[in-house]
Amino acid sequence: MLNAEVEQQILQLTIALTRAVIGQEIHTHPEHILAAMRQGIDALPIKKQAVSVRVNKHSADLISEMYGDKALAQHQWQIDVDPSLNDGDCIIESERSMVDMLLETRIKAVLATIEQQEQNLQQQIAVQQDTNQSSTPVSASISPIAHKQTASDSDEIKPDASINNEID
Repeated sequence: MLNAEVEQQILQLTIALTRAVIGQEIHTHPEHILAAMRQGIDALPIKKQAVSVRVNKHSADLISEMYGDKALAQHQWQIDVDPSLNDGDCIIESERSMVDMLLETRIKAVLATIEQQEQNLQQQIAVQQDTNQSSTPVSASISPIAHKQTASDSDEIKPDASINNEID
């Protein structure tokens, strides 16, 4: 049980460090919101439609600066400021669909993928270990005495004469 507790603490520490690094990266390179926005829009089932992009004020300013009003209008993208969203957060909405590109959601998705890969790897290791154990050569399990008795297939198996003499 102790190993499981240590493993859980290491996992929680890893998640906290991951969030801190990603937060710093978003702060240092705010243009990552552009990639999140494009991923969200690309995930919509219908590409050619009016889309609302909800982001915080800082991200809205960056998106408007990078694309310009003309390109935003051409793509039918409306930028809406949502003060409840953090840097890196983005919610894409169309008439019939919504794509959650919140930073926390994306982090959870990545961690779930890593966890699934770890489980698959553990299963592969277990199968490999089972395969290695079941492929033990048969001759390795035969004792020397039994091997001596079966050494000649043409001879009839007879008790060893020296053993019979010692018993008498």
